[in-house]
Amino acid sequence: MVNRRSPVDEFAAYIANRIIDGITECGGGVQEERGKKPGLVRRAVDFPSLALSVGVGPAMTFFLSKSSEDVKKIKGVYGYLNGNSNDRKDLCDEMKKEEGSGYAGYIAILMLILKEIGRADVDEINKVDNVMELYKKVLNIATHIDFKDFRTMNPYILEVKKVLEGLPL
Repeated sequence: MVNRRSPVDEFAAYIANRIIDGITECGGGVQEERGKKPGLVRRAVDFPSLALSVGVGPAMTFFLSKSSEDVKKIKGVYGYLNGNSNDRKDLCDEMKKEEGSGYAGYIAILMLILKEIGRADVDEINKVDNVMELYKKVLNIATHIDFKDFRTMNPYILEVKKVLEGLPL
């Protein structure tokens, strides 16, 4: 019998591998600090329970509000994780162990999950260069996530949480 991984497992492994490949190039971007995980990992751990309590759209808009100064990093991390760019700078910033880091990077992961489940409107963020327009696009996507989307996203959200939480950082 052949043991095949599910699309959810494949996706989570792909994200983890891209992050691992990306942070090897950070050159000090991920600080050594015992007992504290990088911001992006902390957001992956926090998001599922927040989404269960308030809904995935409101949880995503909360994360968007926390990343308001770093909205452009959503596009940067999305482009890198999606394979459209080799620029790792935004990913390195989101992997810092500082208090406000990780929100924009995790929104990028959520956008990739939405793309993975068939939301075609997500790739529109690649076409936007203006920060305000990018914010509006992400906000529009977040506020139009329905219950069916959430049910389909949930296994991806949980699997990404597991693989990121397990990163030896």
